[in-house]
Amino acid sequence: MNQARVVVIGGGATGTGILRDLSMRGIPALLVEKADLASGTSSRFHGLLHSGARYAVNDPDAARECITENMILRRIGKSCVEETEGYFVRTPDDDPAFEPVWAEACRACGIEVEEVAIEDALRHEPSLARDARAVYRVPDSAVDGFRLVWHNVMSARRYGGDIRTYCLVTGIETKNGSVTGVSVLHTKTGKKETFPCEFVINATGSWAGEVARMADLTVPVRPDRGTLLAFNHRFANRVVNRLRKATDGDIFVPHGSITIFGTTSIPTDRPDDTRPRSEDVLALLKMGEALFPKIHEYRMLRAFAGTRPLYSPSSASGRSATRNFVIIDHAGEGLSGMLTVTGGKFTAYRLMAEKTVDAAARYLGVTTPCRTAEENIIPSPDEALMRRAKKLFPSEGARLAVSRLGDDLERAVAASEENPWKKLLLCECEMVTLAEFETAASEPTSHSLGDIRRRTRLGMGTCQGSFCALRATGALVENALLPETPPQDLFRQFLQERWHGIRPLLWGTQLKEIELERGIYAATLNINGKPGALNPPPATSCEPLATRKRSVWKNASPPANRGYDVIVAGAGFSGLVAAATAASRGRRVLVISKGAGALTIGGGTVGLLGYMDGKSGTGNPFEAMKTLPASHPYALIGEKAVRESLDFLASLLQSSGLSMLQAGSEKTGNAWLPTAAGTMKPTWITGNGMNPAALAHADSFTVLGITGMKDFSPQMAASGLREWPQFAGKTIIHELTPSPFTDASSAVRDTTALDLAVFLDTPQGLDWLATVLANLGHGAEAVLLPSILGTNPGNAVHTHLENASGRKIIELFCPPPSVTGLRMHRALTGYLRSRGVDFVENAAISRAVAENGHCTALVTNLPDRERAYRASSFIIATGGLFSEGIVTRPGEAREAVFNLPLHVPACQDEWSNAEFFGGPPHLFAGMGVAVNGLLQPVDGKGKILFSNVHFTGRSLGGYDFAAEKSGSGVALATGHFAGSRV
Repeated sequence: MNQARVVVIGGGATGTGILRDLSMRGIPALLVEKADLASGTSSRFHGLLHSGARYAVNDPDAARECITENMILRRIGKSCVEETEGYFVRTPDDDPAFEPVWAEACRACGIEVEEVAIEDALRHEPSLARDARAVYRVPDSAVDGFRLVWHNVMSARRYGGDIRTYCLVTGIETKNGSVTGVSVLHTKTGKKETFPCEFVINATGSWAGEVARMADLTVPVRPDRGTLLAFNHRFANRVVNRLRKATDGDIFVPHGSITIFGTTSIPTDRPDDTRPRSEDVLALLKMGEALFPKIHEYRMLRAFAGTRPLYSPSSASGRSATRNFVIIDHAGEGLSGMLTVTGGKFTAYRLMAEKTVDAAARYLGVTTPCRTAEENIIPSPDEALMRRAKKLFPSEGARLAVSRLGDDLERAVAASEENPWKKLLLCECEMVTLAEFETAASEPTSHSLGDIRRRTRLGMGTCQGSFCALRATGALVENALLPETPPQDLFRQFLQERWHGIRPLLWGTQLKEIELERGIYAATLNINGKPGALNPPPATSCEPLATRKRSVWKNASPPANRGYDVIVAGAGFSGLVAAATAASRGRRVLVISKGAGALTIGGGTVGLLGYMDGKSGTGNPFEAMKTLPASHPYALIGEKAVRESLDFLASLLQSSGLSMLQAGSEKTGNAWLPTAAGTMKPTWITGNGMNPAALAHADSFTVLGITGMKDFSPQMAASGLREWPQFAGKTIIHELTPSPFTDASSAVRDTTALDLAVFLDTPQGLDWLATVLANLGHGAEAVLLPSILGTNPGNAVHTHLENASGRKIIELFCPPPSVTGLRMHRALTGYLRSRGVDFVENAAISRAVAENGHCTALVTNLPDRERAYRASSFIIATGGLFSEGIVTRPGEAREAVFNLPLHVPACQDEWSNAEFFGGPPHLFAGMGVAVNGLLQPVDGKGKILFSNVHFTGRSLGGYDFAAEKSGSGVALATGHFAGSRV
């Protein structure tokens, strides 16, 4: 663009609204924003398009502005507004005298108010409190702040306006009492620049005072922090307000498939004080019970906070400060050519922009009137484009793509038409296609996954980025987007952003979700790990695990009674090993399980100990174990027990056909094996498909991906592995092969590692991959591919493909579903069934029966009735937070079967730390049952609670499976130890 006459500072709704208005009036304008658009207050509110009813009694002027702008925005910003309508509900705790005063005030302000019969309201909102005393309908709606800001920018660009993000204002340039320009620092590049201009508009909201001080001006803005909660489902179909004087915890706003609830009002002296606190979350939940009594049962996604820019020349703050906006002409303070606009409501952003630009236009001598209330922000797409879009996007996804992409819809549609794979959903929760993601990522203002998230909502749904972060990063690498940031940094940054909002509500289901995320990214993919040595000695060979000296167990006679000797609760790795150990000793064993446990996440190998205190462990994990604290499971059972468990596993797997390799050695330390994230992971025992000797011997590698397998990017894996010392001086290229499930005439199919592994169990699958490997167009000595080499125990698929291709084949650790874990599960359960072990599957244990320090039975709550299972001994391998062997509530944690309380801080914020990866250890990561050296549960004084009960695996406290990379090793060692003691 030509030199801007006006520079607008601030990329929220008001700033972008001003840019749009200036541009439509023909005034050359540039907007600068210190971060991403809508990264401040405009994305940190409840998303309510106010009818004004909330302000009708105490601030009728603000109420009238809201209802007027509400109706305008419904018309000009249809794709940003969901016309939900709203209810105001009086509860038994609310003053009935306020009701008629409020209703009359609303009507006086021009706000339609209609009383609704209680029974009708409850029919429309079945989750609403049944004891509601009165309900009124008002024209509230929901508005998407992210979308509205971007649509304003698109509109401004059509008229010549321009923006610069990550552009921090460092000074207001003046001469002879007039503005001459704005100095900035480009925070992504470090470049300094000055934008000459005639006029500056300070639209920075809570930061308005800080910007004004750059010009030696004073703007009395008092930031006010408001915390909000986002719930995982839409339990309110309408906006629901509490009918009382405005205070905290009054408003529920439905947005798509979620509900947002807030807010608090806490004065603060920092505009960036946007960290939500657990105490705010708990206070809001208590307040919300009056409108939605079951609110504690609804799953929360995250908490977030923003600061309101309250203009307060007096000492008023919080709820007592006005919500009106103010426009300050700084000419009265001796500086001509600068305005500050602050205060106000999101709903009135367009009016604030109009009044501000009116003032600027008078200064600039422009008489063109405002047209922002007349013209749609984003024109509706033509019918032909919509027909094309509906063929490419999922049914609901087409509408979402239209509303999110606006003017950029054509680009995404064209990309999907050119390449059908672009139709794949990168984020299932928010229905974001690959084409939509790439369109947003190619926008010049996109510098991170967080920037793309604000445009597309990627990672804002149920999983909060647990699955789509890795996929999205792969898509960026494959399309050479955001090349300035290393891929691993991209998804680390993204998950850290998500963590800020998850941390304040870290209990129950959300803590379970975090354990899954840590299991994927920390334990399986090791995204924050560092190599154990810069130049680790190459492995020349790996000893087959089955050739090791192993313990020989003598079968004992079965007991005379018909009951069980041992009941194992849990069918994860630890539980199955415990059951196998007990069965090998002639014990009659029953396994009760509700699932496959953590084997489905990243099982199938054994990592003994890779890291200690966040640092790479010593070369020999057995040496490192000697320095562990006394409470660590390895320290409790001793090194000898760990070694015996490895011997036992060797014997068991040999008999099951799943031969394994001891990849590490006490001389060279842990083996370091590649992952799909382009990292290396320390491991002790692997399958033949992950032979580290092949890595050491080969000098050239091809990373092979399969089209449609969105959880694996060969380009990202290759680019990351090149940075690790194990691949120093070696050649790594990547290649993509067509999916075996789709041809030119077929529909696009989303493919997982499990889909391909099942296919490779068949002769057709073997022939397909053998042909692919034979036709690779280069002479790489080894091929790295996702873990897809069949689901059955044994090495038949791997051996066949190596022989057929003449190359070494190496599987990479991948995100779930874990094919290697499935192989291990099948091997272990096959062994158990051959030993006569019984199973009760898909059954959750509801409680234990015990008295006088002795357990007699475990009780399951089956669909038809409760059933008690009796035994002489019990092994509890129900897992930790992810498997719900440990259940949590705010300030409380307990073991699920025996209801044993765990010692945790009452303050929820103390359960975790600000850094998701790489910071101090999280307290929740070490939660577990306290046990003695026999793995029997003990109280705080060391007294045994149940003499015939042993806990194993993730049920135990004192270690962090994800940070240490020790989860499978602890599971194996403690499972075997417990099984040998019953």
